[in-house]
Amino acid sequence: MGTAIMAAGTDASAYANNYLPPVTGPLAWANLESDLLPAGRRLKNFGSLGGTFALSGIAQLVAKGVAAAAGTESRLTLGTFTPDAYTFIVLVDVGPDAGILRHRNIRISTNASKKLQRVMDAGTSVSDITAPATGAFAVFLCGDSTGHAFGIVTASGIQKSTSTAVNSGTTATWMGGTNQAGLAAAWAGYGSAFYDRKLSDSEMERVAERLIKRARYLGVTVNG
Repeated sequence: MGTAIMAAGTDASAYANNYLPPVTGPLAWANLESDLLPAGRRLKNFGSLGGTFALSGIAQLVAKGVAAAAGTESRLTLGTFTPDAYTFIVLVDVGPDAGILRHRNIRISTNASKKLQRVMDAGTSVSDITAPATGAFAVFLCGDSTGHAFGIVTASGIQKSTSTAVNSGTTATWMGGTNQAGLAAAWAGYGSAFYDRKLSDSEMERVAERLIKRARYLGVTVNG
């Protein structure tokens, strides 16, 4: 039997039974791929918890990734995670006033000007970070017992907004959902990762780079 040698950074998610993420230890890792692969493969959790991800509402696998039309709250749920320290990264394509993600008590969405904003019991915070006009982009939420940060991450840099408000609760972790007004806008997603620790900026950049490169390989228009 021969031995396969893979170059660093190789993405074998389309055919490998196991997956080597760029930063070790994700509880959840989603490679949503294209319709060349079966649904079970596309919804497989390549993180340490295994299993499969759940779609709800009108979210569905499409030619590339997952998408949901406006009007019905729709999600890709990764699971329920409650560690004090966490990092959640999603690669999405959304317009203004759109839900992007939720983890426990924190929701991230865009406002009417497509600026990223955070909604939680501690209040709403509108950042100075404007999402790209078109195409997919990687959004992160990370934190610990001292507070949290959210923003946009690329392979070469991070824009972030920080807060001392601490995340709490047991609400599940998902991509999509509703905006700050509880309305469901259209969204598309191409990949995601969740860690039970607060990643460094350089680690988040490496995760984003992997998600971005794979989506771009599939023909998705991606920023970053």
